[in-house]
Amino acid sequence: MRASRDLSTGQNHFSAFPSLHVGWSAVCACAAWLAIRRPRPRTATLVWLFPLVMVAVVITPATTTSSTWSAAQPS
Repeated sequence: MRASRDLSTGQNHFSAFPSLHVGWSAVCACAAWLAIRRPRPRTATLVWLFPLVMVAVVITPATTTSSTWSAAQPS
């Protein structure tokens, strides 16, 4: 079995995997929204914060890590 990161080129073969986290959080938010929208409509809108926060959590480390990783590479 090969490693997920090719150290010679700096490629990560699983780098697209965080999109699964965003998709799953959207599915969970939709299910929660459908379950509680009638009894508690104001609370139901709060469940959509979960996918928004997940997007921020996925994007923020990706941008800081890629700039740090490229700065650490010898030219």
